[in-house]
Amino acid sequence: MGSYLARSEKSCVYGDKQKGKKMKATILYGPRDVRFEERDDPKILQPTDAIVRLAATCVCGSDLWPYRGIQPVPEPQAMGHEYCGVVEEVGSAVKTVKPGQFVIGSFCISDNTCPNCRAGYRSGCQHLEFMTGAQAPYARVPLADGTLVATQEKPSDDLPPQPSRRLGCARDRLVRGRRG
Repeated sequence: MGSYLARSEKSCVYGDKQKGKKMKATILYGPRDVRFEERDDPKILQPTDAIVRLAATCVCGSDLWPYRGIQPVPEPQAMGHEYCGVVEEVGSAVKTVKPGQFVIGSFCISDNTCPNCRAGYRSGCQHLEFMTGAQAPYARVPLADGTLVATQEKPSDDLPPQPSRRLGCARDRLVRGRRG
């Protein structure tokens, strides 16, 4: 397809998206043991999934607990759960976002249909999961309709990563905002 760029606090990855290719992702193996490794490109696994080409991701404080050794890491885990980017592909049941839209994603994967979500408490979703794997060029986002928020326009290509980081942080606050 075209070139992609995934920015994080400490790394940049450039390449061309081609079907069946591998991508680089940030993997935590244990305290202070972070590796940048080849992983398969994400695929749609459920009809409610979306694949997002990440424009920017950020390191969250909760990423630092296992990095510092305060929280155990029983097996290698993909890092990253605050992100924004462009939707590349959606499952057959996704209705609120479509390919080509710029989206902001949450660390909370929520369905947007349960009573808690409908009341505005998406971080209390009855089907809550937590996002991982956003420190990579692409990410699979389960329950895309409840997890992704589309912006009206794509940010300009010449913007530095800071505005996109602010959008990711804004989404984090929007999810938690009504929870008191």
